[in-house]
Amino acid sequence: MKMKNFKTLSILLLIEILVASYASADIWQRYINSNRGDQIVCKDQEVWVKPYHGGLVRWDISTGKYKRFYDTHGLQSSEIGGMTYDGEGRFVCISLGEILVYEDGSFNVLCEAPKDASPDNFTCIDGRLLVSYGQYNFSELYIMEDDKWNLIEDFSFLSVLRIAEDPRGGFWASIVEKDEENEDYIPSIVYFNDGIKKKFYNDEISNEHIKMLYVDQNGIVWGILDFRGITWYDGEKWTCFYWDGITEHMMNNMVMDNESIIWL
Repeated sequence: MKMKNFKTLSILLLIEILVASYASADIWQRYINSNRGDQIVCKDQEVWVKPYHGGLVRWDISTGKYKRFYDTHGLQSSEIGGMTYDGEGRFVCISLGEILVYEDGSFNVLCEAPKDASPDNFTCIDGRLLVSYGQYNFSELYIMEDDKWNLIEDFSFLSVLRIAEDPRGGFWASIVEKDEENEDYIPSIVYFNDGIKKKFYNDEISNEHIKMLYVDQNGIVWGILDFRGITWYDGEKWTCFYWDGITEHMMNNMVMDNESIIWL
């Protein structure tokens, strides 16, 4: 796979969102905002950004305009633990131990979160909300089933850093395993579907830490390399693309819109 087009969207003065598509020419575009963002989700003509300093920003792709949410419009706090779209296509986020849903221009409480703590991951897998909590020696994964949270995995000596749904079923996770013998931590990428099916260690990918994962509608697995670029897996091999000459900023998230444009 060859990426032929990149655009840039700056949601902050200090960070950029790179946009990659399969168009024929190199195009760069920049929008200015004043908030540093560290998570993105998008659907149809909207892009939601979770700023580093709290609250939410909603971009309208068709107009290029945005709206900020702090403790307004039903958002009880500017502290956001994660965000995604649920099985009904609604934008939802975690704040202070509650799952909030955005409808008709305001936020309402959908349900309680499994824990009051801030989650490591909050996403939707096979139409069901999934939350993970953990540290560097364990992780717990909860999934919403029949309107209640169920603990589906309790990983000892393993930290789940990021989770990405696979449209073909199951999900991918970037993980860190504790090597008890050498007292070290080993990063890898794992595909889960009724158990571990595939595992790729760091030296098979790029010799760099993978801090973010995303799986597009074609089943391509994308990963953000720590500081330097992105990598993708087409089912046979991993390929890397480095930022050299494009941006000096760190990238923290990745999504694909309905036009197969990848936003970072």
